[in-house]
Amino acid sequence: MGKYTTHEKVYLVEKYVKYKHKKCVRKFRLRFPMTPIPSKSSIVKLVKKWRKNGTVLGIGLRPRLRPHVSSKMFLVIKSLLDNEPSISIQDISKVTYLSRQVVKKVKKRIETDSIITHSMSQMAVECSKADISSSLLSYDKKHIYTSENIKAEPLSEVFEEETTVIKRERNTMSPETVLIKTEFPAPWSETLSQYILGD
Repeated sequence: MGKYTTHEKVYLVEKYVKYKHKKCVRKFRLRFPMTPIPSKSSIVKLVKKWRKNGTVLGIGLRPRLRPHVSSKMFLVIKSLLDNEPSISIQDISKVTYLSRQVVKKVKKRIETDSIITHSMSQMAVECSKADISSSLLSYDKKHIYTSENIKAEPLSEVFEEETTVIKRERNTMSPETVLIKTEFPAPWSETLSQYILGD
């Protein structure tokens, strides 16, 4: 059973009476970020006893139990979805003995992971076609580096700077070194930037 201070219990009662459960929990999480959130039944019991006795002393609260999905269960759900994509959440929950809400969250996580994996593999293919490492695909305040070429496309700003590739060489080791020359307007001198790109 979690230990809650009198101040936390009073805060819970005040917010529950004013906002009901959902907003009460949200405000409690913001006010006491390091304290585990009590379960709904504990909060309701606390408010009932407070209304009956007029005090929050001597009333225990139970922290909310979060469902934990093991890696094995995660893989079971993933294999069920891979084998039969049209399977319903209710059928998965019957097979795995998990609640529908938990299955829905796991399914969303699996779908998100597959989308990220797919987009990363597409980016890797584009980089291999252009012979550029994915470390070069970055967004800078001044330039956008694309996979088609190493030459940067300047963005419109107060002053424009030009970035050109001077030299592209392959060392005896495997990383590729690209030297980029940046030319600034009159007051600034030109600078050389060196990027080490992995294969």
